[in-house]
Parts: sequence; C-alpha cells; structure tokens
Amino acid sequence: MKRLLSVLLLSISIPLHSTAQDCSVDFVAQRFRTTVERNVEYTKALNYRGVMDTLRMNVWKPVNDGLTERPVIIFAHGGGFMGGHRNTLDSLCRTWASRGYVAATISYRLGFFAPWPKRMPYTYDRAEVVRAACRATMDMRTAIRFLKGRAAKDRSSTEDFFVGGFSAGGITALHATFMDKVEEIPVECGEMGMVYEKLSSFQRPDLGVKKSEMDPSAGDASVKACLSFFGALLDTKYVDDEDGPALFTYHQVGDPVVGCGEQPALWGLRLEMSTNYPKLHGACDIDDRADELELHADRYQAYIHQGPDHAVHDGATIDSLAAVFLAQQICPRKTFSMTMPRKPLPNEVPSLHRDNPGTHATDSAGRPPIVGIGERWLRRTIEKQLEAKQMEDGIGNALIQEAMRRWTESIVEP
Repeated sequence: MKRLLSVLLLSISIPLHSTAQDCSVDFVAQRFRTTVERNVEYTKALNYRGVMDTLRMNVWKPVNDGLTERPVIIFAHGGGFMGGHRNTLDSLCRTWASRGYVAATISYRLGFFAPWPKRMPYTYDRAEVVRAACRATMDMRTAIRFLKGRAAKDRSSTEDFFVGGFSAGGITALHATFMDKVEEIPVECGEMGMVYEKLSSFQRPDLGVKKSEMDPSAGDASVKACLSFFGALLDTKYVDDEDGPALFTYHQVGDPVVGCGEQPALWGLRLEMSTNYPKLHGACDIDDRADELELHADRYQAYIHQGPDHAVHDGATIDSLAAVFLAQQICPRKTFSMTMPRKPLPNEVPSLHRDNPGTHATDSAGRPPIVGIGERWLRRTIEKQLEAKQMEDGIGNALIQEAMRRWTESIVEP
C-alpha cells in the first residue's frame, strides 16, 4: 500500500534540461499588469452533427515584463464535453499572465448524441463520449500549434509550452499531452456505425485523428508539462516515459463525476447517467502508474485530497503549487519556494493511506496538510539506500522518518 506524505512547501531543483529562458523572473509571483486579446480564431472544425464550428481563444499576456521568450500555458474549461465556455477561465489566465506567461483559454468542440428522447449527459453509446474527447484533444493540439506559429507576435517560447484543464478540460489536457502515438488513438475516433434520432440518422465519420497526427506538415504539438485538475485518462499506459512531459495532478478521492480511481464518468450521479460512459482513470490510478515508472519528484507531483467533491478544495494553494511546479520545468537550475496560506484549510485532512478515512491533525500554524506525492521519490531513494545496507526494519524506518523530517524542515520557510 502506498504511503502518502504531507507537504507544506515545494523547493525542488534537480537540473535535467537545458533552457534559454530568462530565469531572472521566477514565474511564480504575480508581478505584472496584463492585457488580453479576445476571440482569437484559431481553427474551424466539424462538430458532432457535421456543422462547422469556429473555435476561438482569449490570449492574456503580461505588460512591461521585458521577456522575449515567454512561457505559454493553454487552459481548457470543464463541462462534460457538452457545455462550458472559455471565458470562465479568464481570471485564471490573467493570474498566470501576471506571472510572466502567455496564457490562453480555449473553446473546443462540444456535444455528443444522446439516446432519444433523452438528452445529454446521457450518451447514445460509449463511442460518443470517446469521440467528444477525441475532438477536444484534436482542438487543444491545434491550439498548441497555432500559438507556436505566432510566437513572434506574442514574444513567446516555442519550447516552454504547457497545457491544463479542469474536469473535461483536464481529460483533454491529459490526452493532448500523453496520447501521442498513433497506436494509442481509440478505435472510436475512426468511422463508427450510424446514430438514429427520431426519424433522422447521422453518419459518424472518421475524425481524422490518425491522419492529422501522421501528417509531418501539421507542426509540433508537444508540450513540456500538463496540469490536470480532476481530469482522467482512458488508459494510464499513455504515460510511458520517465523523461516524457511532466505532470501535475489534483483530485479528490470521492469525486462523483470524474473518479479518482477507475470509474465510468458520472459514476456517482443519480438516474444511471453513467450508463454507456467509458471507464476513466483519475489521479489515483495515474499515481499507481507513476509508481510503476518511478517518476521523479521534479517531473511528477500529485495532490490527492480526502474530499467528496468535483472541485478544488483550496484553489489559491493548489494554483500556487502548480505555479512552482511549472517554474521548475522552465528553470530547473533555480530553486523555488512557496509557503502555504495562513488561513486554515478544511478539517478533512488526507491521511497516510488513501483508503483510510484520515485524521484531523494540523501543523504548527493550524493548517491541515495536503497530500503531496512529489517527495515520494526522495523517500524511495532513501529506502533503497537503506535496503542496500541491509539494515534492520526498525532502524531503517526510524532513519527514513528522520531523513524526511530533516528534508521537510530544510525547505520550510520560517
């Protein structure tokens, strides 16, 4: 059983990648004024009914930042692939732009067929929701290529690219990041049987995902890292390389909409809404996959909260932790630190075991800890060193605890 440890601050600096980025800016503090370019058209594409959609984004940028290679982050809103709007993430993009990023919130194709006379969120069959996710994934990857193509206009980098999203947007960001091989593309993205609605029928053509990904002229849609907030993957094996894109995830263990483990979407809602939905793998399952790959703390961090909601329990804290994590991807040789807010967090506190109901302990400042899996790599390294010395379990465990205590104290600001 995996042991999850609490963190109060992140300060990890392990140089793995070279960078030409101006690291005099820390990309964590909100120091710049911002400006926004709204309703930027980035592509046109056929929606699920065969009607052409015009897809747009709002692009936020810092003012008087002096940067010529700004990092870029693209966010996708939630809404179950049937609703939501990019404008709901404007304030988040403004926050990230004030850190020195070009921050875009995108629209993507929405909707799927429901079994008549029912309506969405009921789905005609499994293929419909998978196809909706595929369309959204294609749109995000198109948005990445679009912003890389206008780097000169935005004074942005073409290397320091990141994506993020919430719920369906998190699902989109995860697949846009990690579903990067043709053989990983779901068969449902190809041509499927017809859909029947009242007296009408609709073709379900090949979405063209494989064709677009195999086209060498399509352009680079790779990113350095992904931020997933209660998102999920169709298959955790999409995460298959310890040197691949970095990953930051957040989830609540009792999320009834997108499960933290292996559940169909909407699994906790009434009226059998999850019927015909595919099973997804949330942050808890992705964390198991990270264990298999032994992903390092500078490339992978997960925050799993013992709560029942499809939400972020402390948005300011989690956003700040995400900012530190991405700053480490931009400037890996620089040390970043962030203290948690002084206001108390909810009393429901994550325990050391995910299936344990938890405790109500707090730190010296009265703040409950958040589950941090980022330092798990350090613990594993210590454990391996102890095993190599063939130390007795009792002595070894005591030394592990002492090493973790010293490490935690070394990174917590007074």
